[in-house]
Amino acid sequence: MNRTKLNFWLDSGILLLFLGLLFTGLLMAFGLPHGIGRDITLWGLTRHDWGDIHFWVAVTFVAAIAVHFVLHWTWIRRTATSKLIKRPAVVALLAVIVAMAGAFVAAMASAPSGEILPEGEHRYEQHGAGEGTGRGMGMGWRRGEF
Repeated sequence: MNRTKLNFWLDSGILLLFLGLLFTGLLMAFGLPHGIGRDITLWGLTRHDWGDIHFWVAVTFVAAIAVHFVLHWTWIRRTATSKLIKRPAVVALLAVIVAMAGAFVAAMASAPSGEILPEGEHRYEQHGAGEGTGRGMGMGWRRGEF
């Protein structure tokens, strides 16, 4: 397969992956509500299942973008070393990209790891004021992922 066809199929795949990310993201944000005790499914999949699909589509998307960069590396290098790199907007864009990557790494490093529980087991915490059964006046038990 020549390079033009390879780029076409790779770019088409990247477009389809992006549309998949858009669909699953919008579906989780607006179609399947948050919260405990919701047994709502779409095509037999729960919100958690759609989240897993969204994650793996995102991983594949990032890998495809990396391959895209590798295939276009000569163009990227030539463009970056030309007059374009001297423009302040490009330098600012690179600074924003580096800052975003740093913020992502910092967020991942500071995120709580959580406790891994056996399948089907959850810990519950009481919320609300006072003691007792936790019924009434907004008090109750909620599932905690800690």
